[in-house]
Amino acid sequence: MEHEAIEAAGDLTKFWAGANSTQVLELIPAEDPFQPKDQWNTTADLYPDRAISVVIQNASHALLPENLNGVVEAVLPYLAEQYTRL
Repeated sequence: MEHEAIEAAGDLTKFWAGANSTQVLELIPAEDPFQPKDQWNTTADLYPDRAISVVIQNASHALLPENLNGVVEAVLPYLAEQYTRL
C-alpha cells in the first residue's frame, strides 16, 4: 500500500529539496522493507556537501524502539560535529 502511494505521488523532490545549507542526518534502518538497500544514501547522494547517511543495524521500519542505542550512537556524534560549526 505504501509503495503504491509513493508511486502515485510521483517525484516530490521539488517540495523538499534545496533547503539552503542546512545540514541533514539521514538515518537508515538496515532492515527496513520500505527502503531497500538500492535506495540507501539518497539524501547524501543528492546533497553530498551537507548530508550524511548512517545505516542503523538491527532495526527495521520502527527504528527507535528497535534500536534506540544505535540511533543515539549515530545522532550524538553528528550533533557534536554540528555544534563545532557554530
